[in-house]
Amino acid sequence: MLAMPLVRTCLLAAAAFVVPGGNTPVVGGNATGAGDRIGTRAGSSLLSSSILFRGQPLRAPPGVRVLSSNTVLLGGVAVELPSDVTLEFSESGEAVFALAKDAPPRAWVLTVGKKKLVASASARAIVPLPGVGEPRIEWSRSAYPVPAPRDSLNRARDLKDPFDASPYR
Repeated sequence: MLAMPLVRTCLLAAAAFVVPGGNTPVVGGNATGAGDRIGTRAGSSLLSSSILFRGQPLRAPPGVRVLSSNTVLLGGVAVELPSDVTLEFSESGEAVFALAKDAPPRAWVLTVGKKKLVASASARAIVPLPGVGEPRIEWSRSAYPVPAPRDSLNRARDLKDPFDASPYR
């Protein structure tokens, strides 16, 4: 009983050294491997599948499906976006939505499941894969969250000063 896990581990280690890895993936070209090769090995990036969104091919993480020209399914969450908002995926697999460069500047609304995110013309919306994080709005790439003023200030207390000249007593 104790020898089985040891034998299994030894077999896996031996197979890792004996069995060679596969060829690098080919994008375009023919089946013999002619064409442009991807610079990174398969598995190092989350963007392993390809989808066609609004007529343009995008590299996307697994589990991303296009439902219509304005709706994308990220895992189990439907994301609805306006027609003049673009979609890209970061290397970490997050969906990045931004207003198209040729669109007139305006505020836009992104619906993520039951949530609605309102973004300004220069902002972008980041939607991570389900279970990884919460959708957020970034006004710039170097932005970081700052708590609201009411969270960081203490309440004013009346000191009952007899020489206080304020009208609030």
